[in-house]
Amino acid sequence: MKVCVTAKSGYMNAYLDSHFGRCWYFMIIDIDSMDHEALKNVSSFSFSGAGVQAAQSILNRDVDAVITGFIGKKAFSVLSSKGVDVMIFSSGSVEGAVEAYKANILGKLESPNCPGEHGKLLQIAD
Repeated sequence: MKVCVTAKSGYMNAYLDSHFGRCWYFMIIDIDSMDHEALKNVSSFSFSGAGVQAAQSILNRDVDAVITGFIGKKAFSVLSSKGVDVMIFSSGSVEGAVEAYKANILGKLESPNCPGEHGKLLQIAD
């Protein structure tokens, strides 16, 4: 079984990067062997659609669950439509997130917990 943890760097001791679509790295981990792969999130600086692009790249890695802090509605929809569970982890390391997942103490999101639209610029009235 494979999980994806959103991370600030490509190491197991890296801190969780709390927003799925804008995270710096995805750590893909086989929870049985703890073999892992660091995947840079190339869509993290996209003006729009970062969450959907990120979700599609994760689906190509055949993960069963994503562990993150926040996820927008479009990314959540893409992942959940393919049977990928989205689990909430508020802070700590990638390794800590995997251990919490293995101990079955993470909450499963039933809906997105972030409105998205982070890439859009705010317009300020004159």
